[in-house]
Amino acid sequence: MRLTSYLPIIMLFLSARLFSQSNCSIFDLTATIVQNDPGGCEYWVKLDFEFTGTTNQFKVQGNGIQYGTFTYNQLPLLLGPFQATSVSTVREFVVRDLILNDCQDDVTVNSPVCNTNPVNCQILDLFVDTGDCTSDHTYSVIINFDLLSSSGLDSFDLWANNTFFGTFGLNQLPLSIPNFPWDGGAFDVVKVCVSDLNSPNSCCKSREFLVPHCFPYEDCELSNLYIETDSCNIADSTFGVTLYFAVANPTTVTTFNVTANGTNLGTFNISQLPLHIPNFPWNGNVFQKIKVCAGNLPVCCKERQFQAPLCFDYGPCEVFDLTVSPGICNANNASYKTTINFQATNPGNGQFTVWGNGIQLGTFPLGALPLTLNNVPSNGTANDVIKVCMGSNTPGTVLCCRSKEFEGPDCVTSTCEISELNVTVGDCTSNTTYKVTVNFQVANPTGNQFTVWGNGVQLGTFPLTALPLMITNFPTNGTATDVIKVCMVGTTPNAPPCCRVKEFIGESCNGGTPCEVSELNVTVGDCTSNTTYKVTVNFQVANPTGNQFTVWGNGVQLGTFPLTALPLMITNFPTNGTATDVIKVCMVGTDPNAPPCCRVKEFVGESCNGGTPCEINDLSVNIGDCTSDNTYKVTINFQAINPVSNQFTVWGNGVVLGTFPLTALPLMITNFPSNGAATDFIKVCLEPNASGIPACCKEKDFVGPDCNPVGDCHIYDLHVIRTPCVCGQFFALLSFSYDNVGSGGFDVMGNGVNYGTFPYNTQQPIIIGPLVGDGVTMYEFVVKDHFHADCKDDFNLGKVTCNTPTDIVVQSPGSLQISPNPAAEYVMLHAVLNNGFAVGQADLEVLGSDGRLVIQQSVASADHFQLDISILPAGLYRVVLLTGSGRLEGNFVKQ
Repeated sequence: MRLTSYLPIIMLFLSARLFSQSNCSIFDLTATIVQNDPGGCEYWVKLDFEFTGTTNQFKVQGNGIQYGTFTYNQLPLLLGPFQATSVSTVREFVVRDLILNDCQDDVTVNSPVCNTNPVNCQILDLFVDTGDCTSDHTYSVIINFDLLSSSGLDSFDLWANNTFFGTFGLNQLPLSIPNFPWDGGAFDVVKVCVSDLNSPNSCCKSREFLVPHCFPYEDCELSNLYIETDSCNIADSTFGVTLYFAVANPTTVTTFNVTANGTNLGTFNISQLPLHIPNFPWNGNVFQKIKVCAGNLPVCCKERQFQAPLCFDYGPCEVFDLTVSPGICNANNASYKTTINFQATNPGNGQFTVWGNGIQLGTFPLGALPLTLNNVPSNGTANDVIKVCMGSNTPGTVLCCRSKEFEGPDCVTSTCEISELNVTVGDCTSNTTYKVTVNFQVANPTGNQFTVWGNGVQLGTFPLTALPLMITNFPTNGTATDVIKVCMVGTTPNAPPCCRVKEFIGESCNGGTPCEVSELNVTVGDCTSNTTYKVTVNFQVANPTGNQFTVWGNGVQLGTFPLTALPLMITNFPTNGTATDVIKVCMVGTDPNAPPCCRVKEFVGESCNGGTPCEINDLSVNIGDCTSDNTYKVTINFQAINPVSNQFTVWGNGVVLGTFPLTALPLMITNFPSNGAATDFIKVCLEPNASGIPACCKEKDFVGPDCNPVGDCHIYDLHVIRTPCVCGQFFALLSFSYDNVGSGGFDVMGNGVNYGTFPYNTQQPIIIGPLVGDGVTMYEFVVKDHFHADCKDDFNLGKVTCNTPTDIVVQSPGSLQISPNPAAEYVMLHAVLNNGFAVGQADLEVLGSDGRLVIQQSVASADHFQLDISILPAGLYRVVLLTGSGRLEGNFVKQ
């Protein structure tokens, strides 16, 4: 009954729709996520589409939000900023012609996930309303916003054009500011931040807005600047950039200037937008800065910070084809000239550091190759060594290295040499120190000072005139012998070291027989990763201070073990990256004040730069019970082969669930998030270690449980009625019943076409079309719950034949004028009959764009009257005035 009563109205209205939309088409609508700071939580959506037969404006809406009205020459259109959350959501965008409301297209896009500094609050609908200018550089504004939070908050911080403005109470909203500072351009920016009591961070939102026209700025409005990057040019450290922006007055502003990281790239024409810059100069950092000024006006500029392409600083770095061409010796007879060259892939920040025989010679750009080094120090041996390492954007981090041993020229004619090193032991000066008198001879000294070490501890630098030298605090080693080392301080920075080491019997100052580690032996085994290998260690200990000992490998503590574990195999001994590695063994003393009992040994380790890589195997996922509407328990387990660290991170459907130690396996996760789809997705990555070895990961799809707490979803009693044919086309009117459905709405599909997703509160019937009545196509319609694929009903309408197009021609008895049009609150209607008589009483009907009756009333005098449309949503409406002389019709647009 309900559908039948609508058919006459729908029939008349849809016939007009068919004629108008036959020439209008919006198609190939795309939505692209744009993030100026990929590490941040703010993002934009870029919309672009093709169109024919449209008017000059269109509107955009989605997810219950009206984004506004735009002209077609503003494409591509950038909407935002939006705030990403820790869970990806679906944003829907519907583009409709402003007048031809059925000329439309829609698209959905998944929002990015923001896991950086998650906070427990969200700022919504930040609103800025400008008032009058209050001075030469200030004006009044009213600021308001809504706050979603799970904790008690009472204040917020306010920034004006990136300058802190003050702290205000939430109870002051809406906040009136009489002296908001003008930044000098057409647009200003306000930012509000609310500190969450449950988090050390803040949730923030920014809004860019047009300043009042009472300021004397140029009538130029530059907005919606976005940046897209493409491939890198490794050779000259540049990369490709495409930029686009909108400017309000393209008839007066025809050019714009671009500055990249402080370098002026030139002036371009507005007609070149979107502009592709193939050689944007990379500044060596992760984030780049671009500035655009329209018309070369300093008050019409925008700046954006964006991330450089990953090809500069990610992926496997490699130095290869390293060549060394030695030259002649320098006048100091301690160094010589050398020319080097090499190739590099993924070279980080594009700079490299060079060492000659262990001495750093400088850092240079790749563009300096081939590079001539003027001061490579002579090694004083048969072969010299050059080492090259590529740097990264993280200070102190080396990406990859390459060394080359070669025969250098013999430049050393007078070598510095220390001889006759004598040590005389004196009395104890504490429980751990005693007096030592040291003396030696030196030939060809590199300077007039020397440095002394005692058992690895630097004791000071002294002049040669201080010899013989008494040291009053020489540290005891806690073993049978102590070690002293003396090195000359060279006046030439690159001179090779001139040292002498001596082992001697020191003084036992603890009053007892000292602990001593001896016969320290190291057996080298196979590599276990790119940076570790197996080592078997054994030693003897006399007078041990306890029954445990600690092992260090190249300065890294590898663990504490019982003496009964000897001989001990260490499977993860770290390589030093040099020719030799160092192991240190120390007894763990039961007396905290006892001197250390240690032994150090330098040995030739294993080169593992081509070792077995990290790998994750046998990733298993066991499903448990639901723990909420959209989470459930999951127990995971896997095997880690050659792990680069002892920790791993878990992602569930793109959400970081935490970082855990390998000892936690098998690991139960109680809050694994449901994906709302047929399968869920888990990702496990072993964390990289401090040496920069990249992580290894494993991913897996699996079927998760249905955690919807309601009963079984049902969609039933689907009925489809078609309208009569108009111009060979018809519409399908769908109605159905449902219970226990999901929160994602329902999909309407048929004949391989997805007609869209609708919320369940959409008024029925659902109007689908226009459809072609070709007499061949078998029309079948399926209504399916968006999140529950098995919850559906279908209806077979069969073939529809529109043999003879029906042109509905209505002879109008007069005209109906509507103004203003478009309108927001009221419209004035003026009816005129062709016969000149007054219209008098009439019945008024207002139909929405879908044919539904939204207003119905009687009008005492229809010649001239006012209609309240404030309750109507924005859109196109049809007015039907039923008079005694016939039917008058007209359209209006509600803003």
